[in-house]
Amino acid sequence: VGSVALEAEAAGVQLLIGDCRLDTVRIEPRFMARAVINLLRNAIRYAEQRVEVSLVRHGDYYEVRVNDDGPGVPVDGREKIFEPFSRLDASRDRRTGGFGLGLALVRRVSQSHGGQVEVGDSAWGGASFRMTWAHLD
Repeated sequence: VGSVALEAEAAGVQLLIGDCRLDTVRIEPRFMARAVINLLRNAIRYAEQRVEVSLVRHGDYYEVRVNDDGPGVPVDGREKIFEPFSRLDASRDRRTGGFGLGLALVRRVSQSHGGQVEVGDSAWGGASFRMTWAHLD
């Protein structure tokens, strides 16, 4: 979260830390950090005013959730955005923001940790990304 705080501030977006009720979590730290940063940067890019991130454990799995108050993701594009080199906004290209690999990487990291990633609607009307992975003893 700290690595994107300045980006959020520069964009005029309030970065909120929600529920984080964990003492320890087992992950591959570099890959998981990159995945969470990608989720946060996407949320900051599309948010109107606020982004919230939380980390909780539910039984046998962990969940990172990133909510924003932006335009959200259309239902018919929710699976496509996790494919490499895909963007829903046709006006976006390499000059205006990325290669379309950020969310594909998030999916791969989650899968490599025994989990998945999905997007739905946030309570604020924007997107809610939910990345889960298995708890390993």
